[in-house]
Amino acid sequence: MLVADISGFTGVVLYLASYALLQNGRLRQDSATYSWLNLLAASLVLISLANEFNLASAVIQLSWILISLCGLHRVGKVARKHCQQSRGNDRHSRADKLNQGRVIDHKRSLQPVQHEISFSEEERENIQTYHGVLLSDQLDPAAAYSKPQVVAFIDLGEPDLQRISGQHRQRVSLAKPPITQAPAGYLRSSWSRLSDRIDNLPPFWTAFALTLTETVAAGTLALPIAFATVGPLAGVALLVVLGLLNLLTVTYLAEASARNESVRHGNAFVGQMVAEFLGPSAALVMRLALFSYCCIILASYYTGFASTLSAATGLPAPLWVVVICGFGLVLVACKSMAGTLATALIVGSINILVIVLLSVLALSHGSLDKLLSTGITSASDGGFEVSNLQLVFGVVLVSYFGHLSVSNCAHTVLRRDPDGRSLKRGTAAAMLVAILIYCFWTISIGSAIDSDRLHVETGTALVPLAEQLGPEVFYLGIVFAVLGLGMSSIHYSLGIFNLTRELMSNVVKTCERPTWWQDHAATTVSMVPILTVFGYVQWTMYNGTASFTAPLELLGALVVPVLAGIFPVLLLIASRANGLPAPGAKVPAVLSSSFILALIVLLSFAGILTHAVLIWQQPMHKLAAYMVIAILLWMMAGLFRRDVFVRA
Repeated sequence: MLVADISGFTGVVLYLASYALLQNGRLRQDSATYSWLNLLAASLVLISLANEFNLASAVIQLSWILISLCGLHRVGKVARKHCQQSRGNDRHSRADKLNQGRVIDHKRSLQPVQHEISFSEEERENIQTYHGVLLSDQLDPAAAYSKPQVVAFIDLGEPDLQRISGQHRQRVSLAKPPITQAPAGYLRSSWSRLSDRIDNLPPFWTAFALTLTETVAAGTLALPIAFATVGPLAGVALLVVLGLLNLLTVTYLAEASARNESVRHGNAFVGQMVAEFLGPSAALVMRLALFSYCCIILASYYTGFASTLSAATGLPAPLWVVVICGFGLVLVACKSMAGTLATALIVGSINILVIVLLSVLALSHGSLDKLLSTGITSASDGGFEVSNLQLVFGVVLVSYFGHLSVSNCAHTVLRRDPDGRSLKRGTAAAMLVAILIYCFWTISIGSAIDSDRLHVETGTALVPLAEQLGPEVFYLGIVFAVLGLGMSSIHYSLGIFNLTRELMSNVVKTCERPTWWQDHAATTVSMVPILTVFGYVQWTMYNGTASFTAPLELLGALVVPVLAGIFPVLLLIASRANGLPAPGAKVPAVLSSSFILALIVLLSFAGILTHAVLIWQQPMHKLAAYMVIAILLWMMAGLFRRDVFVRA
């Protein structure tokens, strides 16, 4: 009761403070600070409604949250656009100086002593009239003064600059004025500096960070629930074995990416690489697999996001599904979901930090008896059944699926390290770290929570963990739900939207410039799969069958073996036959021999077939598995018939 009261009063204070600052002219209504204050205030008031729920007040607070998020997105979009324009102007100006012979070499610019030169307003205006100078006020003041130095290149051929003609090609450092920018401007400049540092990471760390943050995602919350039938130690053994197999396939994909000319020299990703190496039939199978992956995992993330926030705030779970789906549809309709490397790494790093903190908290309350348990009571008393593995393999394979990040970062990494060694080593190191994180997480949660309690949980592992450790867990859980589940669900919504539009463009021939109503009709039709997933999740919540882990199990058993097992092997073989040379990215022969490659393909097929014959009892699941096997056999027969794996 006390926490809810404090949260509500704090939210009211923030509401009043933001409005007072706006009326006094201290804040602008289009500033990021104003949107952040309203977002935080609405969130705190919404949390305070957990004890005494009021629908009208909840709708108002949710509306304020959505409006504030839209405002923050608009401010960020404007800031990124301005920053890109400034960088483009900066690069263009420097290129012009280099062509005219007026730009000094960077290595030589570090040697001379810097000179402080002060200019009057008239002299400054005269300097700006010449083409050989780059001054700080041509840039955004906040961005310019956030840099250690502002460099001005002086054209010594102009008569009005004879007073400094004796200083040949010197580097001028203008005096830095005192910072008088608003907090929002300071935050933007700080974010710009942080983005620059992240974008300029060494190639190894770029590949490592992107692969790790995209691998250790929301699927982590399903691992303890999946291992409830076999016990934590057996789960750790499976994590190590399957993790090492995924380590091999992710390095295969890294080598294939390094051998592909479109990935290396252009902006192509895994879809274009599959089309070039394996042909249009394989590209169609890949496109269908990705579409299925996005739809199934979106249903799981909707359920996990809603169940976690419902348990934390007391608001009904269907309402949270409406919130996250509505926000995703708004961003998709605006076509404004362009992300950056810095955003992806920061969000992923926060998610990993939350997982580590929760693991430490759980381990401090763990017991050896729970850690040594062999699973749920029914499994230990009645004997082990193959059907008890229904969740295990699927959830583990989904948790390790970060292979798409390899093609996403390959262009950036290969541009800095054309040899491909950094791409291969960075992705392999990331998968090893993911194995360690998953093992630590499984041991910690398995030693703190009974297997019987985990087995009956339909949401994420955060709910039983909060019951065991206290409601404080939900504070970290909300962070992970918003960043891990919420942001991921929005990005998967965008993936469904783009894949649907791409499929429509292939099936229906459209003109180069569609009319207004054609474009909006295509946008509306592309949202139908997202709305279908939304309706399915709401229906399962209505009849009480909603589950966070069940879609992941289906996804890991049917789709991930195709995307993370079969396709990396086929791409590796085809790239070695018809791709570019990449000695640094080449996987050692002992790890990529014909026996190992054939074994991975056979294990992928065997996993799908085992689920269809032994593990699954539902007829629809069995039928889906047989269809996947038939499609894969058809695809591979076509590849061998066209001699794709024979050197051209």
